[in-house]
Amino acid sequence: MIFSGQKKLLLKKLSKSNPQAVAALKHINDVTLISRSELTGLPQSNRIEAYDISHFSGKETVGAMSVFVDGVADKDSYRLFNIKTVGNNDLLALQEMISRRLNHDEWPLPEIFLIDGGKPQIDFLSRLFSERRIARPIMGISKLAGDKLVFPAKTSKATKELAEQLKPTLLQARDEAHRFGNMARRRKMRVGKFATVKR
Repeated sequence: MIFSGQKKLLLKKLSKSNPQAVAALKHINDVTLISRSELTGLPQSNRIEAYDISHFSGKETVGAMSVFVDGVADKDSYRLFNIKTVGNNDLLALQEMISRRLNHDEWPLPEIFLIDGGKPQIDFLSRLFSERRIARPIMGISKLAGDKLVFPAKTSKATKELAEQLKPTLLQARDEAHRFGNMARRRKMRVGKFATVKR
């Protein structure tokens, strides 16, 4: 549960900088206590991973992963993926990045997978998650639609409502992944290499 013991101090700090996120997290906790059976698949903990693909005219493609825990950026858990197998194809680059991330069983699965993208990316990843039997909510943020949240077809109304309440944190996570990826891509173009996930 996300409101036990040692997390109270962190939530107190977060309440000053992002009260909407705290309210949403508390709501998740309250609803979970009411009826777990009605909320299968909803985020009930505190880890969000956001993903972004960055490239320069289809070259120097980099995948970036940001991590937020309890609404706060966990920069030690950020990861970069040097895309190896595809060129100028964001969907296949995203597939490679997410597949490689899922190969790391030692990394805890997040309660939300967040993608910088719209319906094509979400539908593509939904099929990948189904094939790999990953039962976690997938969400996208579409810049082209004014930062609208995008969901797979069968996402429940309750999940969508909670995601809307968490939207300030989701936007921060998306922006961090974008910033982190662009920073790494520029560094790669300048010096030719950077530290990435090897597999």
